[in-house]
Amino acid sequence: MASNMLYLWIFGDNIENALGHIRFVLFYLVAGLFAALFHILSDPNATIPMIGASGAIAGILGAYLILFPRTNVSTLFIFIIIIRIIKVPAVLILVFGSSFNS
Repeated sequence: MASNMLYLWIFGDNIENALGHIRFVLFYLVAGLFAALFHILSDPNATIPMIGASGAIAGILGAYLILFPRTNVSTLFIFIIIIRIIKVPAVLILVFGSSFNS
């Protein structure tokens, strides 16, 4: 849940700037609806309710990959006693970082 908000904060503003405020809200809602529809179609007999905005956030992250494929993101890097802020390709954050988003 907190990681969804972090991803929305980091990547969502760029998508909002590219689309505009109203189109961003519409895109976010449509991405969430498609995620819910896909969830229903993938397992129509599911008894566990779907709660959350992960599908809408996934839509935002996908849009970021399409609109900004070569952008670098400043990231806090911590290794034992080395603490640095480094720039890494956004695709690495989106692909590997989202695997920890459970």
